[in-house]
Formats: sequence, structure tokens, C-alpha cells
Amino acid sequence: MENRNQLMIQHIENDLPFAIIDKAKYGQRINALLVYPKNPSGTYWGFEHALPFIRKPMEKPKSTMPGLALLTIPNFFPENFHFKYIDLNIESLKEEDIEWSDIILTSSMIVNKESIEGIAQRVDQYNKMIVYGGPFPTENFDEIHYGNGIFVLNEAELTLSLFLEDLKKGMPKRVYARPSSETQRQDLIRKFGSGTDTDIELTKTWADLKQTPRVRYDLLKLNRYHSMIIQLSRGCPMGCNFCGVRKLNGGMTRYYPVDIVLENLDALFESGWRGSLFVADDNTIGNYGQANKIFKAIAQWQKKHKYPFQLGTEISVNFASNPEMLDGYREAGGTFGFIGIETPNVKSLYECGKQINLKELLKREGMSFKDVPTLTEEQERDLSNKQTAQIISCTHKIQNAGIEVFYGLIVGFDNDPLETFDRQIKIIQEGGVPVAMIGLLCVLKGTSFYDQLSEQGRLKGEIGGVNTHSFTTNYVREGFAKLSDCDLKEGYRRVLNTLYDNNLSHYLARSQILLNNLGENKNFSRAVGLAELSALVRAFVKLGTRKPYSKNLRRFLWYNLCHHPKKFAEAVRLVIYGYHFRKITQRSVMKDDLLDYVITEHHSFINELQERVTNVLGQIAGYSDGIREYLSEDNNRFIAFMEEKTDEILASGSDLQKYLKLEKEKLVMNIKEFFTKKTRFYRKEMRQSYRILLDRIEAIELKSLGLNVNLDLSC
Repeated sequence: MENRNQLMIQHIENDLPFAIIDKAKYGQRINALLVYPKNPSGTYWGFEHALPFIRKPMEKPKSTMPGLALLTIPNFFPENFHFKYIDLNIESLKEEDIEWSDIILTSSMIVNKESIEGIAQRVDQYNKMIVYGGPFPTENFDEIHYGNGIFVLNEAELTLSLFLEDLKKGMPKRVYARPSSETQRQDLIRKFGSGTDTDIELTKTWADLKQTPRVRYDLLKLNRYHSMIIQLSRGCPMGCNFCGVRKLNGGMTRYYPVDIVLENLDALFESGWRGSLFVADDNTIGNYGQANKIFKAIAQWQKKHKYPFQLGTEISVNFASNPEMLDGYREAGGTFGFIGIETPNVKSLYECGKQINLKELLKREGMSFKDVPTLTEEQERDLSNKQTAQIISCTHKIQNAGIEVFYGLIVGFDNDPLETFDRQIKIIQEGGVPVAMIGLLCVLKGTSFYDQLSEQGRLKGEIGGVNTHSFTTNYVREGFAKLSDCDLKEGYRRVLNTLYDNNLSHYLARSQILLNNLGENKNFSRAVGLAELSALVRAFVKLGTRKPYSKNLRRFLWYNLCHHPKKFAEAVRLVIYGYHFRKITQRSVMKDDLLDYVITEHHSFINELQERVTNVLGQIAGYSDGIREYLSEDNNRFIAFMEEKTDEILASGSDLQKYLKLEKEKLVMNIKEFFTKKTRFYRKEMRQSYRILLDRIEAIELKSLGLNVNLDLSC
């Protein structure tokens, strides 16, 4: 790999066949293609099963929202650059798009790993320059091996201008990086070297957001999205060990100047967008004073423009105890807030460094965060139950203010007790939180958790960044965690099957709690319009009258039409969301069932095969004594012995091959029968995984009467 990288560096520095080099030198027109990679399907956040119910003028949305980074960088470039934006979540990357371009710019997160690799492979065929940016290449640069790639890492305000200056000179370097730690710098140098073909410098300063230009919303096909996106700040003061934000964007919340925020709102308004607007910050309320200042400015802008946008962003449990912040956010157009609850277990919160979630409780109990590890088992149980009750109470207060709450939760901390699953279910159900994303704890590169487990020798592979409805972890838990892997998996499956059960009874019950609690938000009308009626009709057609949940859905909608007519649009939305969540959950659980069944059947098959092969090999080893005996006598008897035993060996080998063939056929038939009976409504979505499994089983073979089998079922 080192030789390959050196060749690619020389290719960029010396050969430079790209047309962009001469165009950049002489200020000619340069076509820049902004390519946003595809997000993985089959996730809660993708809302892929909910979007078809939503109609916009002329088109229906295909994606929840666009990527923000690629829409921000165009105004960093000189005027001779002309841009086109391709989002692979709503359209394909066409041959004519690549041919049109002189340079391809990408920004990706870890969930886009497969997609970014596919983009790189395609671009490489056309001999085009490709630039990698975003969190994934910044933390995982060693996993990108395709294309004539140039890495522009960390914050664009710090590195993009350096690349553009070198490009204009005709000598772009292989990498531009401003890492925030010496460890990161050394990792980069090990990958790229430290010569004149790299620009890697340690920095202790973060980007000045006054330099960040206006977002180019005009490049988007707006009607293909359910929501738009904006940023008010970067960075987070929280010390959560499973999150890499502090390394990427710093340990304090830096806010954009108010005039830049308002310019972006103007740009979005002028583009014609109306509706949902997600604030993609690391921690919007990291500094209450600064956040409130921006909220007030946005509120004035919203009032002037008759509230065209409904905002959503990340908030905290403590939001409920700060009326000024709560009112300020609502006045700014806030209609929902995502809270990283993680867990109600106090020792688990200490373990992951989520101090903010315990702040109010510990203050009331006269304790400090450092006291948590010293708690006895009984004290911990009591405090965790109090934390559970407080989370529910705070959630209701936020809902009463007219703001819906989404939860993000994690199971699998080393300190999680068996009660953790019931507590998670309790806060979600009694809190009235329909949108609850709960996943197994996974470790990501670039986090302090990753560094800690690496030192302990507990890492056992990377993960794709999607931890909801994944039933495996990527680190060793045995000998460290309270829960066994088996208990963790069974408990997690129970939580999912409860939250999004087959009849959606639990989901609709907590949806009703939400609608009962949800206070009036005077700046946001939840009235029923043409779009809501259209979605309702499609929901009845799609969801039918004979599905397991159909009766519950009709009862839920009718109740809210009668008792909460002003919130009926929300009831329709929640029904559609419930359909999406149930489908994702049921498919994921069934896929896990299929894998468990295949693994069990496979192990039984391999054990029997191993026993038969061992017997044959033992039989062959036993012939050695006869061979030595006959070698000392006449050749005729030796030849007769060898012919007899050769026939026996060949017969044994033939029997093994026949056994292998028959047992493989039997195994495949059993899996087919299981797939046909158990997957039912999810057969179409699971067919690809099912076929991969069958292909891998078919690949099992005997080699030289020895066993050489490796069945990877992680599809």
C-alpha cells in the first residue's frame, strides 16, 4: 500500500494529466461536481417507508434531507468554478455528469463508506480529480484506496484555501490536514509521509465561523426532500466517550454570527422552501447565552416572514428546567428536539462521561459526578429509578411547551444491569416518545472510547456507524461487562419487539400520550391541510384493513379526530412513522432470526463433516503400519495391498463427497423452508441477504480430504 500511495503522489505532483490543472492556472471555466454519497437503506433515520406517503408539488420526497457541507463550500471557490450538486439518495451519478466535470468533490460520514468507495471507483475510470472531505476521511483516511484522490480534511475553513492555492499553481498535494492532536498528526504522517507532497500541521485553533460563506440552497432539487438543513454552531463541551465530535470540531460550542444565520434563512426562503428545517449542530445549546441570542434573532426573522420554517435540533433533558431557553426555542419556530438520553442507569452515564444528564439529579441529591462510582448496588438502583422518573417528568414539560421530543438511547455499557431494558422501555412508553432510536453500543474510530478499548485489547473489528437494529457489537465484552453477550442480545431484541410490536399497540399508546401532552405552539399550525388528507388516503390504501395493526390505527385516528382535531395532522404523521419503524424493526429481527438459524444448522453440519473427515484421515494413518510390513516382503503382496487400500480410500473419499453434496442440499432446503415460512411480508427486502447465504453455503467444499471451510454470515 505504501508503494501504491507513493506512485499516486508522484502521479498528482508530476504527471497531472487532469484538464483542471491548466484551467486552474489560467483562470478558465472549471466544472465542479458535488457528489453526496448514498446513505444506507433499512435504517430508522432514513424514513424510507414513510416518505412515499408525503407529496410535494410535482414530486414526492426521496430523502429526508441533503448534506450541508457540500452546499457550503462552493462560495470558497473562485468565480471560474461552476457547480452541480448530485445527491445519490435521490438520483444516480450519470456518465454525462462525470464527463461534464473537471473535479469531483465529496463529503462523507462513516455510514457512507460503501457509497464513497463506489464513487471513487467510478471516477477513477474517467481519470478525474476527486477530493475527499468530511468526518469519514478525516478519521478513516486509511480506508479509502481508490481514485486520484486528494484529501482535504478537518474544517474546510482551515484547509480548503490551501488546496485551492496549490491547485492554481498546478501542484496540489496529496493531503491537507489540520489535526487537533499529536496522535492524529502521527497517524496522518504514517499514511501519507511528511514530505513536500503533504500539508499536515498540528493546530490548537478551530475555524473562525465568520469566514463560513452562505449556503447554496439554489443547487438543490428542493421537492425531493422532506426537510431542509442549516447550521447554527459547531463543537460540543460534553465529554461523551463514544462520540468523536470534540476531536473533529472542538470542545466548546462555536456559534455562527447572527448575520450569517439570517443570510442562510433568507437564501432558503428565496429558494421557495417552506416547512421542516433541521439544525445540524453538534450541540446547539452548548452555551445557553449564545444559543438564546440566536434563537431571539431567528424568532424576529420568523415573525417577519410569517413563520415559514419549523425547526428541530438537539436539546438536553435540562431544557425543561430552563423556561427562558424553552420559550426562546419555541419562539424561534422549534417544534421538536432530539435528546441523547443514552441510558437512565447512573453508573453507565458515568462510564460514558454523560455528566449533563445527571446534573439536576445529583444536585438535588447533594452529590457530585465523582461520587457515582462509589455507589453500592442498592444505592445505584435507587438513583437510577429516580433518574428514570426525572427523564419522564422533564419530557412531559417539554411536550407541554408544544415541542415534541425524540430520544436517542444506548444499551450495552459495561455497567448496564439486567434492569436496563425495562428502564429503557419505561422512559420511552411513559414519556410518550414515539420516535425512539435505541441501539447497541458500538465503538467508532476517533473517539476516546476507541482509544480506551484499543489499549485494553478489546477491539474486534470496525462497524458501519449504524447501531440501531444491529445485534452485534464490535468489541469484546466478556470479562468486562455485567451482562453476557447473550443477555444483551435477548434484552435488546425484547426492547425492539416491545417498542415496535407487530400490532403497534405500544407505539400507538405512547403516541397518544404525546398528543395528550403536546401543548399549543402558537407559531406552528398543526391543522389538517390538503397534504395531510392526501397522506391519510394513501395510508389507508397502503396499510389496508387486514394488517395486524389496521384496527389499532383506525381506532387511534378516530379518537384523535374526535378529541384532538387540531392535532389530527400529527396523528396521521405518527401513524406513517409507526408503519416505517415497525417495518424496519420486524425486518431486522427476522434477518437476525434467519442468521441465527443458519449458524446453528451450519455448525451442526460442519461438526458432522469434521467427524467423518477425521475418521477417514485416521483410517489412512492406520494403513502406514501395513505399508511398512509389506515393504519388507515381496513386491506382489505390496502392490496387491496398495490396490486394495487405494480402492478403500477412494471409496471413503467418494462417500464424503456424496455426504457433503446431500447434506448441503438438505441444509439449503431447510434454510429455504425457514425463509419461506418466517420472513413473510419482508421476503423482498431480505432476498439479497438470503441469496448471499445460499451462495456461501454452496461454496463449502472438501480439499484433499481435509476440511477447509469458512462461512461468513455477516451479510
